[in-house]
Amino acid sequence: MVDKKAGCTTFTRRVKITPIQPDREVIYYILTNQVKADPVGVNRMLPKAGLRVLFIEGLTSYEANILKQEALSVGGDLGISRGAILKNRRCEKALLLVTEKQLGRLVKKLEEQGFAGLKALVEFCRQDERKIWRCRDKELALGEPVIMGIVNLTPDSFSGDGVLDPDSAVEKAMRMVEAGARVLDLGAESSRPGARPVSAKEEMARLLPVLKRLRKEAKDVILSVDTYKVDVAKAAVEEGADVINDITGVGSPRMRALIKRHRLGAVIMHMKGRPTTMQRNPLKGDVVGRVYEFLRKRVEEALREGISEDQLVVDPGIGFGKRWEDNYRLLRFVGLFSTVRPVLVGISRKSFIGYLTGSEVPYRLPGTIAGNLFAYSRGASIFRVHDVAEHQQAFKVWLELSR
Repeated sequence: MVDKKAGCTTFTRRVKITPIQPDREVIYYILTNQVKADPVGVNRMLPKAGLRVLFIEGLTSYEANILKQEALSVGGDLGISRGAILKNRRCEKALLLVTEKQLGRLVKKLEEQGFAGLKALVEFCRQDERKIWRCRDKELALGEPVIMGIVNLTPDSFSGDGVLDPDSAVEKAMRMVEAGARVLDLGAESSRPGARPVSAKEEMARLLPVLKRLRKEAKDVILSVDTYKVDVAKAAVEEGADVINDITGVGSPRMRALIKRHRLGAVIMHMKGRPTTMQRNPLKGDVVGRVYEFLRKRVEEALREGISEDQLVVDPGIGFGKRWEDNYRLLRFVGLFSTVRPVLVGISRKSFIGYLTGSEVPYRLPGTIAGNLFAYSRGASIFRVHDVAEHQQAFKVWLELSR
């Protein structure tokens, strides 16, 4: 459907606007690889990366050019492709670079424009920008860091903290809740490099008794199940699970159908291969670009099948089929992945910290906290950790200093 306004043709469509952390490396990547801006213009725009950076998808070329001129008039800038100047296109990507003060002035100027895409930008800037994760009948605000406590119900976890006794597992989980965990992630099959898979029957025998008790004792806590098996996920949902954390990226149509039917929260994670083989030939080349495209396509696939956008978060899969140096690079680009959906990071005690520091697994807490604080500063929302109390303290101090 089209609208004729101001002598131009605009299209009824969805305009997506995503706040980006003002990190120059991420901004450069988006301008170059997503917006495809002129290289000379990119170098001119980077110094303008101020307090507010908005990645906008779905503008027409007319709207992009108007927004470019208005942004320049208030002292900001807009990165657009060279092709936007030459012809009308329906799906332009753009990166708006302004300060808070400039954005306020820009919004007032855009109120006079009749184009749908520019109206969407005005509306976005005026609304509450809370990020929400909906998990069954629960709603989790992601404005401040959310801690997800790891409850390993396995004998072979890489971190050595696996618990098979249900009483001990429930006690451990409740201590995490008392320490500040808002989500508990229960896993009954190890996904460490080289781990051998277990049967669905064995996984359920470890998982369900603990899940059932936690659902009664922690009614308000979001319970996540770390599984890629549909039969296990289905049984977990019947016992009250709110989230499916799928290391295979929710690639199964049956898993997506289950998530849609029960309106579950879902974690879409990137992994190369399977745990048994993923580190034999880790991902190479443009790792950031490949992970981004994987997450974007899997989210689009889920949306096409009727899963709501606010049910989804993404995880770049730190340590899952990546070289140690690329894990650090992925953390630097959390802001890029957040343009797809809010980001969950799971770096707790992982080997890429040990490669850099020489620390064995029990001594990687300082590196874990440092990495998670950095990821939060770049736009990550959820942090999957073994050490809840220590992270709760670190985030409290960080937030106070950042106010």
